[in-house]
Amino acid sequence: RRFMKPVVYVAATAAALLIAFIVGRMDTTAYANATTLVRAAILTHREPVERCSVVTVDRENENRLEFTPPRDVRLWTQGDRFWVEVDRGERSWAWGHNADGGVWTTLGPRRAVQIEPDELGRPLRYMTDLYALELESLLQTILHRYTLDRTSSTATTHVITARPRGQQERWIREAVIEVDQETKAVRQLVLHRQLPERGASILTFTLVDARTPDESKYHPQGHLREPFRILASDESAERRREPLVARFGPNAANWIESESTTMERK
Repeated sequence: RRFMKPVVYVAATAAALLIAFIVGRMDTTAYANATTLVRAAILTHREPVERCSVVTVDRENENRLEFTPPRDVRLWTQGDRFWVEVDRGERSWAWGHNADGGVWTTLGPRRAVQIEPDELGRPLRYMTDLYALELESLLQTILHRYTLDRTSSTATTHVITARPRGQQERWIREAVIEVDQETKAVRQLVLHRQLPERGASILTFTLVDARTPDESKYHPQGHLREPFRILASDESAERRREPLVARFGPNAANWIESESTTMERK
């Protein structure tokens, strides 16, 4: 008994120190749970910062929409607006999504075409759905309607896997979110999507840059050199289709819907 008391005391002390150590480690950001990390990422992405991600798209049934989305593009986002930089050497161009839902695309350094929301053809509607990364809204949805698990951590990042709790959220079957440990920004986002009539796809957004927003880039004028011309809704749909087809090929004729097609869709 004389020897047992010191042993019990040492064991109890060691256990207390171990618990304190574990609790202390869990309080640090390195051991934060998945919900806390997503909340922190939401706050980070509310900041007035323009972020650029490299986007890759892997689709099942590539010919389902009779076109293939450009691969490895650079996506610049701020709130519900975005513009896309497609680098193809001499045939590089930019296109963007306005806050009102319209789309514009450049046709070289001195010309652009603007398409109103009610004129968007099926390919452009798909493209805007594909790249319209409203990250804060997406993270809010994931936070409240998905089951979150912190699946791994490194010295610099945490990885969270999100899966829907109910059938109504099945358009995103799974989201894998990589959060920077220091800044709490989303460094990579992988979305496994299943959209009606559009099949399954895997989108990967990898953060490569962040800067003070350049407002001019969210309009075609910010990508053109003087003197330039923008073909807008005061030009007929046919007049705007011609340069689109000349630049991007015959399938670009479907980017602008005719009035009859629009009425049928409505």
